[in-house]
Amino acid sequence: MSDILGLLNRFSNYIILEEWIVRKAKWIALLLICAMAVSLLAGCDNSEAKDPTFTVEYMDGDTVLKTEEVQENGTATEWAPEKEGQTFVGWFATPSMSVEFDFSKPITENTKVFAGFSAYQEDTRTWALVGSGKGDLLMASNWGKVITDGHLLEKVGDNTYSITLDLYAGDEFQFAIDSEWHDKRGFGYLDTAKDSAGNEVFSGAGGVGETAAKGQNIKVAVDGNYTLTLHTHPGDDYYNESDPSYTEANKEIYNLNDFDQITWVRNGDAAELSGVTTTYYIKGAGITLWADLYNDATGFVKVGATHTLTVYLREGEEFMFTSLVTEDGVSTVGSEYIRFENLDEASQALFTGSGNIVASKAGTYTFTYDEDTKVLSATLDSEEPMAELDYYIDGNFDGHSWNDTYYDPAYRFTSLGGDVYELRDVKLTANAEFIIQSFEKGATAEGKLGSYNYRYYRGDERFVAASPADSNYNLKVAEEGVYNITFNAYAKVIEITPAGQEDTVHIKGSFVEGWKILDPATNLPADEYKLTNNDGLYEITMTITEDMVANGGTWQAGLMVNTTTGDDGEWIGVSCLGPDGDDNVNALFRPESGNNLTCSTPGTYRITFDLATKTINIYQA
Repeated sequence: MSDILGLLNRFSNYIILEEWIVRKAKWIALLLICAMAVSLLAGCDNSEAKDPTFTVEYMDGDTVLKTEEVQENGTATEWAPEKEGQTFVGWFATPSMSVEFDFSKPITENTKVFAGFSAYQEDTRTWALVGSGKGDLLMASNWGKVITDGHLLEKVGDNTYSITLDLYAGDEFQFAIDSEWHDKRGFGYLDTAKDSAGNEVFSGAGGVGETAAKGQNIKVAVDGNYTLTLHTHPGDDYYNESDPSYTEANKEIYNLNDFDQITWVRNGDAAELSGVTTTYYIKGAGITLWADLYNDATGFVKVGATHTLTVYLREGEEFMFTSLVTEDGVSTVGSEYIRFENLDEASQALFTGSGNIVASKAGTYTFTYDEDTKVLSATLDSEEPMAELDYYIDGNFDGHSWNDTYYDPAYRFTSLGGDVYELRDVKLTANAEFIIQSFEKGATAEGKLGSYNYRYYRGDERFVAASPADSNYNLKVAEEGVYNITFNAYAKVIEITPAGQEDTVHIKGSFVEGWKILDPATNLPADEYKLTNNDGLYEITMTITEDMVANGGTWQAGLMVNTTTGDDGEWIGVSCLGPDGDDNVNALFRPESGNNLTCSTPGTYRITFDLATKTINIYQA
């Protein structure tokens, strides 16, 4: 019995132990579940998670210089690596080093930055400001066609150049090494176009050659006095051969550099512009044919109060200088004239004259005029004859675009002898614009482009200046047609006439009542006083009678085109009379004043008129 009770007691204890173990297991399981829940909750708490990091690799070509781990939205560390024989010039965002790396930009992905190294090479080039604008320097530059000492940048350090000038809103400029804009450095080279407040100070606008940012002009948005500094690395120059307009002949226009840079400082306000400007131009018996021609070939370059003009003059050329006053964009002929008495004593030795100036020798002269002192000085730079060039028409006429008629014989002017060139049967479409450009004699597609020649047309209403306020003075076609164009390279004059239209030259004078030359029966110019055309040399032999002398003896030659009345056309007088010589009697026909020729000596004379040169010569018959 006792054995049975013992077994029951042990069995009861087992049951109690099992219940305890079960309860204990449940408690442990509950604790484990709670722990896991806490762990899961902790894993979902983003407030304590760390931001992901990205790798920034600092590269020299394909070589990793070092790496840096940067947390998301952090910034990379800027530092300056060293390389033997090389100068570190900055970090770039692309392997081509066309875009500088912005170290203020947040890092949001793995990033590579590329070190730019430059091998030092001394820059021996002379850099100049080229462009157009309201201030003296850019106005004188006239898109780079004129470069004076004032346009040159000063070398202020190793391959560092600087210039300080006033700039005005709307001005456009670049830096280049010559008037052809070779090695130009434009908008894409600026370290920044904005001021510290984020305001735009400069922008990109157009450009010569390529249209990419580096080739764009720097356009001014804020007036001011600026110091601009150009930093160059000539050993790293290259050419943009991928540009469609690139050729070996013009490659200097497409010169590029990844490391060159333009920095700037605005020093203060610019000087207030005057609403009135005065410019000066040459006019003479041969040069301009006494016409008022306001263009680059005849005008002084103004820098401050100093005006400068370099021009070729024939021996015996009689000339003077006249003024042009521009106020608020409107130009009128001024009342100021510069003559022999304005020459300083040393310069007077080069000329003769009492009123107008007469050149004693043929050659290239440089004239400098101080508008404050009214003193004109001159130097004879060279006695070499005027360079013989090739001339081409250039423009957007008859389906052409600018620059595509160069070297095409169909658009090259033919020399008529002397300084006169002609291009016949040119179709000029309405509203087209064109100019004449000069090239070195014999230049081909690989030849060097010569200087630009903008010539103002002295003619009729079929052609007008494209923009009188624009010193380029492109010619604009008002009436479409086929034309013959005659260009006098010395006189700086273009004449344009419809193709197939005949010029006629008549004489009219006081010896005919009312200065008429009409035939009463036809009301057309009479043949009695019509000059005969012999290949552009018009001539007539006529007798000046005592009655003609008694009736005043004054007359002019009249150049007309298909004239229907005796009053149409261009009348030509003393201003076109050639120099006196042993082989002519021009002196007999010179009046004391005025433009009408006179004759006080009866006789028979052969009168000639050269249409190309607009020159009258008279001989004893």
